[in-house]
Amino acid sequence: MHSINDFTDLEFLKKYCQQNLNKIATKSINNNLITSIKVRYVNLSGFFGYTTIGNFFFISDSMHLITDDPIYRSEHDDEIFDMFEELEPLRNKNIYIVRVVFAGFYTGFVDDKGKEIFTGDMVETRIIVNPTSPSAGGRQRAMHEGINARRINSITSITAGVCVVNNEPSVILDNHYAPLKWAVKLKVIGNVFYELSQHMEEVDIFSRCAALAQMRSTERDDVIFLSTFAPYFGELDWKRAALRQLGVEDEYS
Repeated sequence: MHSINDFTDLEFLKKYCQQNLNKIATKSINNNLITSIKVRYVNLSGFFGYTTIGNFFFISDSMHLITDDPIYRSEHDDEIFDMFEELEPLRNKNIYIVRVVFAGFYTGFVDDKGKEIFTGDMVETRIIVNPTSPSAGGRQRAMHEGINARRINSITSITAGVCVVNNEPSVILDNHYAPLKWAVKLKVIGNVFYELSQHMEEVDIFSRCAALAQMRSTERDDVIFLSTFAPYFGELDWKRAALRQLGVEDEYS
C-alpha cells in the first residue's frame, strides 16, 4: 500500500505511472486521494498548466500530458499509440498526448495572497525555528508561545526555493532547509523554471533551489529577477515579459 507522501517523490511517480499506464488510459485509478494530487507543468509555449495524477505519464524522464484541449492538437503525435499498447483506449477519441516539462507538486500551502505554492516556486518567507504550533498547511501559519504579530519583523527572513525534503515541503537554504510549516509569512515571488531548453526532459528542481541558496548576493539578485518572469524557454523575451507584468497572456495561459 502506497502512502500519499510517496507521490511527492518524482522518481516514485514515474514508476507508478509506468506500472499503471493502462489504468491511466482507462481512467480506472480508483483512489480519490491519489487522483486529487495536483501537479504543475510547463507547456512547450512556455506557460504553466495544472493537472492531477491520472492525466499524464512519463516516457523516461519526459512528462506527457493527456488532454482533450484542442489548443494542443498541433503538438500531438499519433505514433505514440503504436509505441504503447496500453494507450490504445485513447485512440480516435479527440485525445491529445503532448510532451510537457514537469514543474512541481502542489505543497498544500498557499501564500499570504492566496496563491498555491508548488515545489519549484521561489518564496519570501519568515520562519520560526521549531514553533510550538507548526502550520498544518493552507493559509494557516506557524505560531509560537511568546511571539505575536508585533514581533514578526524580528523573525528570520528568507528568500528561497521550495522543494520536498524528507516528505516535507521546505525552503532550501545553504546546506540545510526549513519546513514550510515553520513559516509565519509566505509570498511567492517567482520560480526556478527560467532559461529552459525546448529539448529538456526534466528540470532538477532541488538542484536549482540549492544553487540559488549558494549564490553570492549579486548573482542571486539577478536570478531572482529572472524568476519573476518564469517560466520561459531560452533567453527572456522582454516583450512577452512586459505583457505578463501587465497581466496579458496568450491562448495557452
